[in-house]
Amino acid sequence: LPGLYRQIEDRFSALPGATGDSWVLLSTEDGLIVGGSDLRLIRDDGRVDMIERERLLFRSALRLRRDPNRIVACTGPGLVRVYRQEQGRWRFEAGLSQVRASLYPLFEDQAGWLWATRNHIDVVRLDWREGVRLDATLEVVGPAHGLPDPNRDPARLSLFLIDGAAEVSSP
Repeated sequence: LPGLYRQIEDRFSALPGATGDSWVLLSTEDGLIVGGSDLRLIRDDGRVDMIERERLLFRSALRLRRDPNRIVACTGPGLVRVYRQEQGRWRFEAGLSQVRASLYPLFEDQAGWLWATRNHIDVVRLDWREGVRLDATLEVVGPAHGLPDPNRDPARLSLFLIDGAAEVSSP
């Protein structure tokens, strides 16, 4: 059955509240945030808090290093949404109206840039060095920055964060 399974000693047990596909797993001090069709927090005591009930098909998420009370999450249809933790609960704060792209994976570098790939074809980033900007637009990081031209070489790009800096791999 699709879902999450937690190891307890030498066996695995299904994690209650985590059924179906899970593309997003974020550990927090009070549990595990799981994203799939919806976004939920499975608390350590087993209670489930729905963060986003709407079936948005979450594909990636990131808890901001410089603002840990915020999560940035991206859906398959290309919505980028910001959630804020207030009084022990995660709530929708706002969507990024200028960004409509399926972004995965998501990384925040040391300087505060938010990095992603657009369907593993383009490397893109948002300038959040001065904090979360809901009006931010995507900047394509491509041939002008030393990366392969996706129009000439349509290889899948993989994005990693190593020692706080973005690294890109192209097969």
